[in-house]
Amino acid sequence: MKKYIFNVIIILFAFTMYSCDDKVEPQPEGMLVSLLEVKNNPDKYINSYVRIENVQFVVADTSRVFNGTSSSGGGSRTLQDCQGNTLVVFTAFDSNFSNTKVPDGFGTFKGRVSKFGTTGQLNIISEKDFVALNGDRCNVVPPPIVIAGTRTDISAVRASFTSGVFTINTSIKIRGVVTSISGTGTNFNAQNLTMQDGTAGITVRFAAAHSYTEGDEIEVGLQTQDLSLFNGLLQATKGTTGIPLANSAKIGTAPIGFRTATIAEINSGLYESQLVLINGVSFPTANGTLTYSSNSGNVQISDGTNTTTFRSGSTTTWASTILPSGTNLSVKGIASVFNTTRQILPRKTSDLQ
Repeated sequence: MKKYIFNVIIILFAFTMYSCDDKVEPQPEGMLVSLLEVKNNPDKYINSYVRIENVQFVVADTSRVFNGTSSSGGGSRTLQDCQGNTLVVFTAFDSNFSNTKVPDGFGTFKGRVSKFGTTGQLNIISEKDFVALNGDRCNVVPPPIVIAGTRTDISAVRASFTSGVFTINTSIKIRGVVTSISGTGTNFNAQNLTMQDGTAGITVRFAAAHSYTEGDEIEVGLQTQDLSLFNGLLQATKGTTGIPLANSAKIGTAPIGFRTATIAEINSGLYESQLVLINGVSFPTANGTLTYSSNSGNVQISDGTNTTTFRSGSTTTWASTILPSGTNLSVKGIASVFNTTRQILPRKTSDLQ
């Protein structure tokens, strides 16, 4: 009898323990995935509850609530990782946390994967999904853009052009240092730049204004792009529009080299689109009043034997500067051409030595 009572007590104790454990509702941890996996393969994870580590909301969203409107159209917020990859987090206007402030911390985020059209996104299930975004924010450093193609010397690219429009059908790219300064107050259109490697230089025409400047080391992919003459100047471009900016990337910075040249070499076209320094020259028309914008900006420099054009556009910052006198001056600029007239394009006031 005592043994029976003892067994009953054990059974009741075990049942009690099981019942207590059964009442605990565990929080699902979610399937561990990366933000980029969900973004690139939403169908693979559709309706799955996932956990994404090392993420944060973009700064612009951290001053907002998750929705806070009377429309679901206002419920899209942007989650990002430390490489700058982003994913939409969607919150319906009638959710319990529609008016909850978007957290500004860094950490782990959870949610259910869904799609809007063909675009993957995350839906918050409860406020516990974002409670772990409480760490110090990371500095977003996008991965370097990789430009496809075999690196090719600029001199080889130039040599491939003969006449008309030459379309490059091989997978090649050029790498070089930007030598020009583009935009307002300069000699260079905001869509153009000159770049050079150790073999040659070339002018590149982009389809839109670029942000590169002197000293930037860049790569430009040239497959399916064109080589053609614009007013006599060889350009890497695409039709009448220019090379897409996406075909280019900054990979660092580098010292800017220059060629010490003679006017005769400039007039031969030897250093076209390269940065050159010419010593021992004068401005024959300098009289104490004429400026760099004289003669429509096309003033001559001379070494006593040969002359060439020193070109300054009317909107350059030095256009109204008076031409210097003297016979042993030094000037610097990009060797260029306009139709059949060879010229030097200074980049900034310090080129007017």
